[in-house]
Amino acid sequence: QVVCGNFFVQLFSIAVSLALEEEKWSDSKWEILLHGTSRHPS
Repeated sequence: QVVCGNFFVQLFSIAVSLALEEEKWSDSKWEILLHGTSRHPS
């Protein structure tokens, strides 16, 4: 369980670091997604 816990902790930390790096272009990404959904309301 300890090894599995450490694995999830490392995976979570990696996900957080990637999210922080993507924070630079996340706004433009959301704008593209919003524009895409607005074009297709369905």
